[in-house]
Amino acid sequence: MMYYLHRLSDQFIGFNVFLYVTFRAIAAAVTAFLGTLIFGNFIIRILTALKVGQPERGAAEVRRGCLKCALGAT
Repeated sequence: MMYYLHRLSDQFIGFNVFLYVTFRAIAAAVTAFLGTLIFGNFIIRILTALKVGQPERGAAEVRRGCLKCALGAT
């Protein structure tokens, strides 16, 4: 979409910013951040309702995994 906006730079001088890669990268990052703020809670609630997730490891499992690494087991 930004490609088509920069084509308007002939008529409007302000659209020249769409030619710069840094501006487009910052605009993409801001868009992604705002999308996360707006839709993040909604998506998390849906995934929780669908029981999508990963199991949590207990403290005993974490210690046991570290002990295996310390002993050189793979």
